[in-house]
Amino acid sequence: MRGMRAAPVGLLAAILCLAGPVRASEPDDVPTVAKRIAAAFQSGGGEAVAPILAESPRDAWLVTEQLAADGALEAAKAYAALAEERSKTYSGLVAYAARRVENPPPQSEMNELRAITALLEAEKHEEALARLRHFEPKSGGMSRAQKLRLTAWVRHGARNKAVDVIAAYTAAADAAREIGWVSAAMVDLDRATMVAYNAKAWRRALELTTASLPLALALEDLDYERRIRWYAALALRRMKRYEPARVHALRAWELSRGTGHEAQCLRTLLMIEIPGGYTHAARRHLDIMAGLDFIKKHPNQLAANQIHMASLDITLGRPTSALVRMQKALEWFEENGEPGEKRGVNLHAGKIWLNLNQPQRSLEHLRKARIAGEGLGFDDTLLYYFEGRALFLLGKIEEAERALRTAMEASKRGAPDTQAAVRASLAHSLALLGRFDEAYALLDEAREALKTLKEPSAVRGVELVATRVHLEAGKYDEAIQAAKNGLRFSKEGLLTRADATFEMRLAEAWLGKGEAAKALAHARAAIEMFVRETGPLPAEVGAQQRLDFKRAFWLATEAAVALGDADSFFETAEQSRAVALRTRMDAHEITTNALSPALRAEEEKLEEAEALAVRAYRIALRTRKTERIKTAYDALTRAREALEQHRVRIRAEQAVIGQVLSPVVDSLAQTRARLAKDEALVVYARGRKHVHALVATRAAARLVGVGPQPVATGAAENSVFEEPALSVTEATSALRLLFVKPLALPERIRRVAIVPTGRIAFVPFATLLAGREVVFMPSATVGRMLAGRPPAAGSKVLAVGTSGAGLAGTLPAATEEARAIGTMSLVDKAATEEAVRRGVGAKERWRALHLACHGLIDTVNPLRCALALLPSEDRDGLWTVSEILGTPVNADLVALSACSTARGKVFQGEGVMGFVHAFFVAGAKRVLVSLWDVDDAATAALMKRFYAEWKSGLDGAAALRKAQDALRLDPRWQHPSYWAGWQLWGVP
Repeated sequence: MRGMRAAPVGLLAAILCLAGPVRASEPDDVPTVAKRIAAAFQSGGGEAVAPILAESPRDAWLVTEQLAADGALEAAKAYAALAEERSKTYSGLVAYAARRVENPPPQSEMNELRAITALLEAEKHEEALARLRHFEPKSGGMSRAQKLRLTAWVRHGARNKAVDVIAAYTAAADAAREIGWVSAAMVDLDRATMVAYNAKAWRRALELTTASLPLALALEDLDYERRIRWYAALALRRMKRYEPARVHALRAWELSRGTGHEAQCLRTLLMIEIPGGYTHAARRHLDIMAGLDFIKKHPNQLAANQIHMASLDITLGRPTSALVRMQKALEWFEENGEPGEKRGVNLHAGKIWLNLNQPQRSLEHLRKARIAGEGLGFDDTLLYYFEGRALFLLGKIEEAERALRTAMEASKRGAPDTQAAVRASLAHSLALLGRFDEAYALLDEAREALKTLKEPSAVRGVELVATRVHLEAGKYDEAIQAAKNGLRFSKEGLLTRADATFEMRLAEAWLGKGEAAKALAHARAAIEMFVRETGPLPAEVGAQQRLDFKRAFWLATEAAVALGDADSFFETAEQSRAVALRTRMDAHEITTNALSPALRAEEEKLEEAEALAVRAYRIALRTRKTERIKTAYDALTRAREALEQHRVRIRAEQAVIGQVLSPVVDSLAQTRARLAKDEALVVYARGRKHVHALVATRAAARLVGVGPQPVATGAAENSVFEEPALSVTEATSALRLLFVKPLALPERIRRVAIVPTGRIAFVPFATLLAGREVVFMPSATVGRMLAGRPPAAGSKVLAVGTSGAGLAGTLPAATEEARAIGTMSLVDKAATEEAVRRGVGAKERWRALHLACHGLIDTVNPLRCALALLPSEDRDGLWTVSEILGTPVNADLVALSACSTARGKVFQGEGVMGFVHAFFVAGAKRVLVSLWDVDDAATAALMKRFYAEWKSGLDGAAALRKAQDALRLDPRWQHPSYWAGWQLWGVP
């Protein structure tokens, strides 16, 4: 991140360094070389000239010209022949030498050119320019080309208009090409390209690289090919033509190997791949960048690398990894960085937190960025823009308006797409304040700013906001039209996740118009795109995508309820649960960590191949060439088939992980057919404002209303009966009225399988469904997959018990509980993390893994939830969710006899991420967990009774009901705090 503000450089340094190695030598040295060659030729002929040619780095064209001017005509011909034979750089030199023998240049011209060059090097530009105006070469050819080149140098040094400098360089190149001096033409075009790029004339720079690339290829000059492709990549990137830019950047990087330019070319490639959406490739190239010697020697570059990796982690759905990387970079720059670097890293951190939908954390870093950048003259457009979006997410609409207005003022000097984005965001804020006239005026300004910019993604962004503003205003027809406009632009090569957002907005508009069937069709289309699209997602829209993703499911649920369509309701709910890990949290990180390295590598490779095929197909669509479109579509089909075959393999080998990576949900009919006559399935799901439920039995299925979403969520959150002194009669009645009475379960129903949504997972249904067995499932489909896991061969139970020394509160009954339950027990000092992990990884499948210990819950980062065992030499004793996910757990049942093990991070509409999900992914069929802090003695009693009933032949749900009833009837433990908090998840 160093060099955020470029320092001025001297004329010759800029030309020589930026233009690369210049073949033309200093003219004062050329006469010396020419004299040596003439003398050698006089004494020994061509053989004597060859060593001088090999030793001299001088441009053979200039030396040939000097030899002709000196009258050494035969030496000129011999030297030209040797030079042309040695290198393609001198192709045509023999023919030129022959012309010079017939018409040698006057020595006076050569002297004048050297004198002008000397003035130029002394930075006497005006004097040099005056002499150039009066210098008219009579011999033409080389002298004319040199004059034009020097004129360009003078104009460049005098900082004349870029267009004049470019014209002078291109004229010099044309003159050089006329006489066959191709190497000089290539150098001059390269310098013209540099001037055009620095003047932000991207299209002109691209034209110049197009003209010079064939010269480099013809001469097989790899160094200049690298530079030309590098400039072409930079220009195309500025024009947001990422596909051809990446082709040039990849070739430039390939040519940079071993030249010392690897870091420069690789950085350019990443500048294209990151915003261009080539996320998997960018991640690989960042890894390579981190290994370069140049980067290793510069800690600031390593830290900057962490920031880019963090952005890609967000894009790839790996927020935990992103935060770790970002923290490392922040720590380094806070301690070692310059003010500009601190500003940059905090600005980047603010954007990342914003993409993680953490606006308060985002604001903290954005304010640090402002403080660090005070007085440094930075453009703060993006800083205020991100701040406005963060305030908007916090509901501070008026403050967001002020920040966005500041950004809008600053953006007047910026690019049209930035101006449009800021105005569109401000329009959204004003719409929420009910100031629709102002919002529409800003949208008109945003569209006006984009008229001169042919950038579909920018237009799409404005139309996305327009649909939102129309929906806020209740103008559903206008919202539909804006969404259709956006979809029209999205078909011009944009990511289909944007298409999904438009489909979701169409669903909302049709639902507003009372057209539930159309709303359901568009919501389902949005869900299908969100679930199936494996192309990369730009980090800038990550947070909004997550919000829209949930909203699409809510809309589909609401439309299904309006239509009374139980099948669609069920499928929507199942899809929501099935993709929860994949889309709401570190799903990709979790599942790929749990996969074998070979499967993980193949998954990433195939995902990238499909993303590239999608991009190529969309580019082909824009050409409107039938044959090209067909070829691209066939390639896309093959890429998707390869990815699907791989995921079929994952589903076969690791079913639950496969379901997360590539969800395929069961139908309602299939699920009902698996239910016994005395079983019912209850699936809770929410719409935009209300919670609904599906009650399914083998005989029928019906939809019922539960209540307003805030009421249901609040009641579920507060349904904790962990205090024995608490009177629960009134609370239980209220919960039963809200969550059970609407279900109207028939008397014959003995067992209820519950698929909860959000915090409904925290409702103690054991107290509400008196006399009935209860089992919980993440989804009905996952329940079926868990049931398909092989059963244990015997009755062995691995029981672990630790009294919790060193943590708050001891568990004196835990070790006794473990000894009583286990056929193999690890207690006290034997209950180390290493021993437990080794035990559960054994080849034989345990009937149960029982863990009586403390549970540590992290509701912010569920991967840090941990079971407190004992440390060992290589382990800290905290067996975290993240570690569980990577450990095979061969057990039919995992019983977590610890506090609050059912808790974790709640994802609205999908469930709770914590120990339950982790052990399912790791291999368990069922998991027994607690909702709150449980009593040590009561827990020991309940567990002993549970295992006794289970080993006698009852299934898990029936055994738990028996154990809970036993405690409920015991005078010591009648209160629900002692027994109602236990839940069985998975297979009954």
